Amino acid sequence: MVVAGIFDRVPVTVRVILARWFIYVLATLPGLVSLQGHLNDTVGKRPWFDDVEMPLSILNVRLVTAEISDGITVLMLGALLVWLLQLIWLAGAVRVLDPQADAATKKVFANGRPYLWRYLRIAFFALLVIVALHLGVKAVFTSLATRAELQGWSVVKSYIDLNLWRGAILFVLLTVIGVFVFWMRVITVVTDERKLRRVPRKVLGVYRRNFGAAFLLQFAVVTVVLALQAAALFAWRQAGGGAAWFVAWLSLLLVAAWVWQWRVSYALRLTSGVR
Repeated sequence: MVVAGIFDRVPVTVRVILARWFIYVLATLPGLVSLQGHLNDTVGKRPWFDDVEMPLSILNVRLVTAEISDGITVLMLGALLVWLLQLIWLAGAVRVLDPQADAATKKVFANGRPYLWRYLRIAFFALLVIVALHLGVKAVFTSLATRAELQGWSVVKSYIDLNLWRGAILFVLLTVIGVFVFWMRVITVVTDERKLRRVPRKVLGVYRRNFGAAFLLQFAVVTVVLALQAAALFAWRQAGGGAAWFVAWLSLLLVAAWVWQWRVSYALRLTSGVR
């Protein structure tokens, strides 16, 4: 009871950030621990890895990935858990951070659970769009690859450049979809909308009124966070790990949790036109 009373006095913003942070930590730690054991049983017993120097080359990274492929299942289960928990978290964060909401409690997950089914339906809609766009991009670049072979393009131009452009275009499209889906989820909770076919039109209305703040800023924030995470992974490949990297990893997750809280709080300022 004493602990519960202390937690009740924690500011809502801090509670939302810590809830997101604990989702990351508790969901990923079991997978990392399992993966460490799998590394010891596979890579650690392969003699051809004895003389490998750090940082690992791209080839060695691929060889290590192939060796631990059996442990990927555990990581995928952890990723699924993170995804489900973050859906509940997002709905709950919108509820408790919205000053106009009539939330009976400030418990993040208790407020988010009733919206899980609606969020899963939004995810299914997003998946259909992603698959369609992926197939479209794949068809375009397959055609370009065929043209490159027929016209005798150089290896750099026909393979490296095409793959870089394909990756960049897919990243932009997926981020655009991600921002749109984020707004769909926020508006679904703010308006308590049950007929989700109405929500995309409301998102477009928010874009029309505040395109810079609603789309461009959110897009930029997501891009920066993903770039920082990619840089951290690349830096980890260059180092030997240890306690310092564990603390850095926890800190990066805390920063990501704060950014998500900020995204929700900022988005709520722009929802007056859809209430």
